[in-house]
Amino acid sequence: MKKLYTVTIEKLIPGGKGMCRIDGKVVFVPFVLPGEKVIISIVEEKKNYSEAELIEVLEESTFRIKAPCPHYGICGGCNMQHMDYETQLKAKVDFAENLLLRNGKIKYTNIEIVPSKPLNYRNRVQIHNDSEVRGFKKRSGSTIISIDHCPIAVEGINKYLISDQIDMGKERIAVFGYENWYSTELLEENIQISVNRKQLFFNSSLFFQSNVSILPELSAHLNRFVAGDILLDLYCGVGLLSSMVEEKFKKIYAVEINKHVEPYIGKNIKTAHEFFPVSLEKWCSNKKKIKADTIIIDPPRTGLSKTVRHYLQKSKAETIIYVSCDPATMARDLKDILADNYKMEDFKLFDFYPQTSHM
Repeated sequence: MKKLYTVTIEKLIPGGKGMCRIDGKVVFVPFVLPGEKVIISIVEEKKNYSEAELIEVLEESTFRIKAPCPHYGICGGCNMQHMDYETQLKAKVDFAENLLLRNGKIKYTNIEIVPSKPLNYRNRVQIHNDSEVRGFKKRSGSTIISIDHCPIAVEGINKYLISDQIDMGKERIAVFGYENWYSTELLEENIQISVNRKQLFFNSSLFFQSNVSILPELSAHLNRFVAGDILLDLYCGVGLLSSMVEEKFKKIYAVEINKHVEPYIGKNIKTAHEFFPVSLEKWCSNKKKIKADTIIIDPPRTGLSKTVRHYLQKSKAETIIYVSCDPATMARDLKDILADNYKMEDFKLFDFYPQTSHM
């Protein structure tokens, strides 16, 4: 029989779990809120902390709400549906401030956060398949839960979930939805959408941002800070960020290791530009450097390699704009980039992933 503990949650930590203590040892608990009195059971002991599961909430926070999804807590996709949206936003600001200080030794407070549609916002998801079930993976383990409706997904993705389309031979498939239509990566269809009255083109097998609704706010923010005539866009993808600011520049240099994006960069960027299908590490070690006035960089969750951090640290660009989907690795990278020539002028959060602890 499981040993049960009654504890009071002290705070939320980056990643969305609550923190409490048992006999002085730190314990992390999912699906809780600060101040709640709960019953928990320890599921994993580590040297310096323990992981627990929530058994029962004895005293609820006033910020707790009923989750809009019947699969919440079982499905591995969301971990903040039990808190109201304003509380989610405040928590993410706290997470960002904590990570900047812990990983980057940067004290930056009063961070502004731009909200999103809290539901029906997600345009791109990974759907898992086996011989019998199509849906999302459970929170723990590899079991797939059959899902026919996801509250955070746009109508097009939910249309796919109830369709009879079968994607044989692939255990996981990316689906992009927009309004009431969808396209899967297996179709490799050309997609065209409108953002800020601009037509953007990409392929359903290529990466594109998964919350289109918040892109106009990101675009407006980028345009506040870009400067000069030459833009260098690193990890450029299909040229989305360049397309948002291109009117400010005379020339754009775009770098992306995936050569398949080239036809779409040609459609998305109207300003004079050159595309380089190489890795960032190869680009940074090239002796023939391009003098850019503004550098935009949008890396994957793993952040920047030491080579790229060193390149940016020594850059002579007037402005560097770092767009990140993981404040933890971003804070680590900023510590190096800000070591010599640069100071941080602005830090802003955009809630691309409501109902989850991702930022």
